[in-house]
Amino acid sequence: MRTAAPAPQRALPYTRVMETGWYRDAPSGPGPVSQVLRTVFAVVLAFAALWLGFIASALLMLVTPAVLPGASFSPPGLSWTLERMPGDLAVSSPGPDHPFNEPIDILVMGADRRPDESALDVRTDSIALLRLDPATHHATILSIPRDLWVSINTVDGETYPQRINVSYTVGARAGGSIEAGAEQLARDIQVNFGVEVDHYIWLDMAGTRQLVDALGGVTVTIPESLAVPEWRYTEDDETNPQNVSFPPGEHHLFGYEAVAFSRYRGDSDLYRAQRQQLVLRALLADPFSPRVLLNPIGAWRAAASTVESDLSTPRLAGLAYLSRKSSANTELYSLGEDVGGSPTVMPMTTAEGAAVLDWDPANVAYWFEQARATR
Repeated sequence: MRTAAPAPQRALPYTRVMETGWYRDAPSGPGPVSQVLRTVFAVVLAFAALWLGFIASALLMLVTPAVLPGASFSPPGLSWTLERMPGDLAVSSPGPDHPFNEPIDILVMGADRRPDESALDVRTDSIALLRLDPATHHATILSIPRDLWVSINTVDGETYPQRINVSYTVGARAGGSIEAGAEQLARDIQVNFGVEVDHYIWLDMAGTRQLVDALGGVTVTIPESLAVPEWRYTEDDETNPQNVSFPPGEHHLFGYEAVAFSRYRGDSDLYRAQRQQLVLRALLADPFSPRVLLNPIGAWRAAASTVESDLSTPRLAGLAYLSRKSSANTELYSLGEDVGGSPTVMPMTTAEGAAVLDWDPANVAYWFEQARATR
């Protein structure tokens, strides 16, 4: 009986080694050492990924309030772990007293500019101080009457009495820019009232129409004292007048209506400042309305043609986020309001016969204190 020949084995390849001879390669496949190396590499890679995740989370916890004031990054569990890391490795979100969470004071100027007027020659029709508190999500708006009689203090050291709404124009003409005008007004506020501002926003009231329309309109609740009877309004005071009225109650105003409501002059400037406050508060509440999210380019173009500021675009976006979060907790104040029955501002006639407003320093200090009490 013939037996089958054994199957030939596959010849293993030969490898030459430095001319010293030949040896057969071992069969291919991972050995014990190779398996251990792969396991170690996988563990190191997983540890590195975990460590990088911790570093990224720590950085987000630290910088989020700087990018988006009033916001925080605190994932459950992970933030607890980061806060309890040993020694200098421990990381926690910035607290209320951290520089990222300090209140932000912004000088807001509204210029009622006519088509033939330069931005450097116009007077500020409305002046307000906006305070945003990232730690408490509390905001205040303090209106300053435009006819308030104050001391103008120029960059050249000259000092003389004038209405506060002239301050911006003095600086803008001397410095040749909106920024110079804002710096002049900020300096006069500091000298007269002892209050410093961090940034400024300059609004072209005529362009506010496009901004409000880009937001899809704004909603305001008009009290009895600020209701506007029917009157003939025209944007340039000459052509295309229309009858408009704004009775008490809630109104959704589009651009033309919002500007008409803000510019009504049938009563005192103090009431007009309060109407402008209502529109400003509504604007602050709607920076991320659905219409803006659907058409961000249109909203940006409207804002760019209306707003000038020393704030960068990312910073403005961050403050818009904070204003949105603070909209339900925004208080309105005015230097035109009495304090305990004592008037804060009083009519006065200058030696030249100009009708202006004198002011009580104690009452003015009281209103500034109220507007700055956000925590």
